[in-house]
Amino acid sequence: MSQPNTRLLALAWLLSAMLGTAVAQTAKRVSPPAAPAEPRPVCVVAEFKGIGLHTHDPQERSVKAAQWLQRNGSACSLAQAITITSNRSAWLGTADTPLLMASMEGMVESRQNAAATAQTATPAAKPVTTPGATQAAAATPAATQAAAAAPAAATTTSSGAAPAPTKRPAAAAPVAVPVVVPVAVPAAQAARPPA
Repeated sequence: MSQPNTRLLALAWLLSAMLGTAVAQTAKRVSPPAAPAEPRPVCVVAEFKGIGLHTHDPQERSVKAAQWLQRNGSACSLAQAITITSNRSAWLGTADTPLLMASMEGMVESRQNAAATAQTATPAAKPVTTPGATQAAAATPAATQAAAAAPAAATTTSSGAAPAPTKRPAAAAPVAVPVVVPVAVPAAQAARPPA
């Protein structure tokens, strides 16, 4: 009797093991949760200023400033980049390193270059037409200058003479600014006295 019970017990154990693995295989697999999305870069100058003014340790201040620039510098406008660069020494103090300086000045220059490129890409302005002028006459630069000078000729000064027409200054062309890149000097060269 013990042999049939043993066989029956072994058979029951084998069936339960098979059913257990079948259930485990059909169980719903849960995927790990997705990593949270990177926060969007936002350029808040007051936040950068706060890093500079509220972090006492210069090394920690320098690291936090570099991290902030890396994370949020791409979102800064030209005016914000100039504000940060202009106040760099006051806000960072001794934490102002050549690497931070180059990073901030590069940020300003890239915004200036983008603005200059956008200005040259805009189409030419339409000529100004005066009432009663024909389209063909208004399209020529001489006609535009004559139309601008006509109201000035009609007015006179107290002495009876007509005032000189004012000339508008020409728009300034973008000027290339040389970039100074900090270069690391080996310690052996820096320790050598100049010849």
